[in-house]
Amino acid sequence: MRYMLFILLALLVEISSSAQKRVDFTCIVNQWIQGKILDDGSIAELGPSRGGPSQLDIRADSTVTFNTGVMCGFGYTTFGKWSINPSDSTITFHYTQKKEFQKGNSLAVINEIHHYKIVRLTSRDIMIEPIPNKYNDQIVYLAVINQE
Repeated sequence: MRYMLFILLALLVEISSSAQKRVDFTCIVNQWIQGKILDDGSIAELGPSRGGPSQLDIRADSTVTFNTGVMCGFGYTTFGKWSINPSDSTITFHYTQKKEFQKGNSLAVINEIHHYKIVRLTSRDIMIEPIPNKYNDQIVYLAVINQE
């Protein structure tokens, strides 16, 4: 009887911890601007940087646009589709077009697929890690708040 009670308790703890780890993916649809991770683990604005911050626009129609900052005439924008796998909290960006600023803004056909683990997602910020993550990178963005 004690053994059954122990198993039941362990199962309840596991169910409870799994429920707490669920991510609200509705926040993903947003305009995001590159941020930085502070020493205390919080996410803040990137601040001044050469070329400016990268931007990520994830739309409800499953399209995505990624813009790098323009630096000395270099930089690019990629266009594609995104999808989420809620069972393992991953997001995939499949880019099919690229516009390079240096090349006169002409569109090139590409086939780039990028997979990321969603580490943190709130209405204010997102933290993702590339898959595979051989350099222990963490990429963060802040939601763009429209000032009206």
